[in-house]
Amino acid sequence: MEEDDLLLAGIEDKIDQCERYAMLTHSAFLDLRQGALARAYCEKRRGLQVCFYGGYGEAERVIAVFFPDYLSLPTEKDWLSWLAENEEDNPLTVLRVTKDPFHTLTHRDYLGALMGLGIKREMVGDLLVTENGCDIILLKSVAPYLKDNLTQAGRARLDGAFVPVKELRRVEEKRELIPCVVASLRLDNVVSAAFSVSRAAAAAAVQKGLIFVNSLPCEKTAASVREGDRIVFRSKGKVRLAEVGGTSKKGRLHIVIEKYC
Repeated sequence: MEEDDLLLAGIEDKIDQCERYAMLTHSAFLDLRQGALARAYCEKRRGLQVCFYGGYGEAERVIAVFFPDYLSLPTEKDWLSWLAENEEDNPLTVLRVTKDPFHTLTHRDYLGALMGLGIKREMVGDLLVTENGCDIILLKSVAPYLKDNLTQAGRARLDGAFVPVKELRRVEEKRELIPCVVASLRLDNVVSAAFSVSRAAAAAAVQKGLIFVNSLPCEKTAASVREGDRIVFRSKGKVRLAEVGGTSKKGRLHIVIEKYC
């Protein structure tokens, strides 16, 4: 795909800049599929210091950050710690938006307001919505423009201020436990039960690359899912296989799906 080729060419360009000029470089934000492609590409480069970073551990949208050799950071944990401790060099910041008390806003409302300002999705990471507003993770390059212009979402008035990434407000996502019965722990079976789609639709989604298991794409319908695995169905949501129970008299498995609402 031409789009994939362009993505990887951009990644290669950032690697080249990092190595040639001994400077920290980074990509734009990557979605789950783009992130998987970039990870696979970077794994082929021996000795490359790269981490995929979205401001917090479970971020869905991440940037690829390339570190020059002189920083000598041996593990991904070291890279993430360095970014947290060096705010001036961190390519990300957080715009903490507070709304007026008269309106209720959703993730879609905030994202719509951002897109309405002409901001490309690749410039913005995860949006963590709270009762009083939203923490927006974004590249510093667009931060001043957004702070000055993101003053309204729907009918709600907004006020924004920057906070360090390490002060990001982690929002506890609402979750629902759903007991299900499946024939086996095949990926297509679990996707069908978790997202209330037919087995054929689940299999088609897997084959089209729409299903991610623990942030990695999985296109094998017969792949086995294990307890604790996190599954994302692009455009439909995410779940976790919370529990694998016993077998029914008919030989079917009892499982519990944790659905993120």
